[in-house]
Amino acid sequence: MSRLWTRLTYANYQFVAFVVVGGALAAVDAASPETACMTRPVALYRLAVELDPDYAQGHFNLGVFAQARGDFDAAVEHYRAALAADPLDHTPLVNLGQIYVQRGEYPAAIAALENAARHGHDDAAVWTLLARAHRERGEMDAAQRAAGRARRQAPRDPDVWREVAAVAHARDDWDGVEAALARVVALDPAAADAVFGLGRVAERRGAVDEAVRLYERAIAMDPRLVPAYGRLAVVAVERGETEAARRWLRELLRIAPDDPTATHLLESLGGRASAGRPAGAGR
Repeated sequence: MSRLWTRLTYANYQFVAFVVVGGALAAVDAASPETACMTRPVALYRLAVELDPDYAQGHFNLGVFAQARGDFDAAVEHYRAALAADPLDHTPLVNLGQIYVQRGEYPAAIAALENAARHGHDDAAVWTLLARAHRERGEMDAAQRAAGRARRQAPRDPDVWREVAAVAHARDDWDGVEAALARVVALDPAAADAVFGLGRVAERRGAVDEAVRLYERAIAMDPRLVPAYGRLAVVAVERGETEAARRWLRELLRIAPDDPTATHLLESLGGRASAGRPAGAGR
């Protein structure tokens, strides 16, 4: 009888919530309208799980909100509560896997994600995360298998191909890196990070002019892409183009003023951080 009452109470929890905490929520809305869209549902879901601690969807949604604001401890707590309340819904395992990967807790990530894949979440997002977790642990065969599975499931997802490139890089397979990054650019022509990566491949192969062209192209696409300025400065130093190197480093330090490597290199070249942009930048 108490369970039935709880369920019936939950069915009307929005009304109860607005009566009990409506004034407080209105005050929050007025004080911070830009966050009201998140504050109000969070308050309602919190009330819902208080009324019914076994309300799995409420715990899951609270986990999503907590994860979005970077409160991973709260998110993990809610996802675990959702799993306990509804063991047949394995969706929280995917989000737990995401958090564990972000935290660098790779064994826990692998366990959660493999469990999710076995229970209805055999999809590219899960396999991409698994590839990263295995890669970070140095388990390259497992990483390659997971990345291959993600690629077969979502061949038009640029993020899948980014992970394929990362796995190839970890295996020192530069042909694989180039092929995967070229695929990213084909799918997303605005992918400045992939264009920069292609520049690194070209530079490694000794095609320095091509690398410079790709680095400048990447900067034109994303003027805040710090690594591209750094590589252009290094190439300029190696070519004996000291003034060009100084200008690239100054541009880098305008974006990332606390970069110690750029600061040290600029000082070693007899320069100091100031305005300036190399001729041809952004072509």
